[in-house]
Amino acid sequence: MVGAQGAERIGATLFPLGITESKKHLEPITRLGSTVFSATPSYCIHLLSVAEQLGVDLPASTVRHLLVGGEPGGSLPGTARIIADGWGATVADAGSTSEMDSFQTSVGCEHGTGTHLYTDEVLIEVVSAEDLNAPIPVGVRGAVVYTHLWRDSQPMIRFAPGDESYLATDPCPCGRTYPRLPEGVLGRLDDMLVIRGANIYPSAVETALRAVPGLGPEFRMRVTRRGALDELTVEAEGDQALRIPVEEALKRVLGIRVPVLLQAPGTLPETTFKARRVVDDR
Repeated sequence: MVGAQGAERIGATLFPLGITESKKHLEPITRLGSTVFSATPSYCIHLLSVAEQLGVDLPASTVRHLLVGGEPGGSLPGTARIIADGWGATVADAGSTSEMDSFQTSVGCEHGTGTHLYTDEVLIEVVSAEDLNAPIPVGVRGAVVYTHLWRDSQPMIRFAPGDESYLATDPCPCGRTYPRLPEGVLGRLDDMLVIRGANIYPSAVETALRAVPGLGPEFRMRVTRRGALDELTVEAEGDQALRIPVEEALKRVLGIRVPVLLQAPGTLPETTFKARRVVDDR
């Protein structure tokens, strides 16, 4: 997320509330006129329902920019659209690892081409997931590795948080020459599931669900084992009439058919920190 040093360097007044009651995050907005809000994508979506309960009109508030990170989501078009529409603000993906962000070291491009990487602050490599010392070609998916280039106190040298993505170095319409992650962080390598031969990430499931109007913000992926095979069920909140459209959306994105269990709104646990979407019952 946005580091305190970076915010202060540009002259911003910072309110680092951390994890606390959700309504306390809305108070600086309504009382002090905050213009930028930073959190995980799932928490920004969670605050939409909190604001509705409290009668806070977020689109009419002073917030104009949202910086999201800490998990995939900010670069997922459906998720970013829900956040932008619900808050009435622009959304920029700020990457996925707070250990690197004493200053803003990556940011979503206003042209929608991905997340630009400020490699003169933090060197970001995408390498083989099987061997973090093995380089791979630009455009190939692999593990993301970060190295601080300036920090004297607790520098991270080839820090591998377990993120997966791929690089692009072609010219960007915005004019920046930094490399970028075209789809942001695709997911965590340790969150990847292999279901009937298909590699499944929570971010891919989220992409499918956000394309179906009428679903609630929360979802879970429940993994079970039947004999020698792993099986996946997606749990979401919404009317039963949405089951077939949801299963069709998942089939388009994942390439396999996944059963869907729809529950009443408010049934699934609310996300108040980093979303953990996988429940492993194997």
